[in-house]
Amino acid sequence: MILVLEIYESWIDGLDLNADNKSDSSKRDLMNSFTPFEQEQQKKLHGYAIMKLNNDDSTIKYGEYELGVFKPPINMRKRLLKDLIK
Repeated sequence: MILVLEIYESWIDGLDLNADNKSDSSKRDLMNSFTPFEQEQQKKLHGYAIMKLNNDDSTIKYGEYELGVFKPPINMRKRLLKDLIK
């Protein structure tokens, strides 16, 4: 069994995308990176992590794990170090 964790960025309603306010410039840059479909859904996939949940003897893993978060699109077979989000 495989667990896929998806991390999303949310669309911010009411942000003036044409304003000259420097403090909102990073928010505007993020909002301008949304496609029209992502704007409609009000979310955008930022990254994902994958973990195999079962051991070789069919028992379930438990404990604390640190998982690497990778850039989309999701690839179940291979994840490249260059796509790792720091």
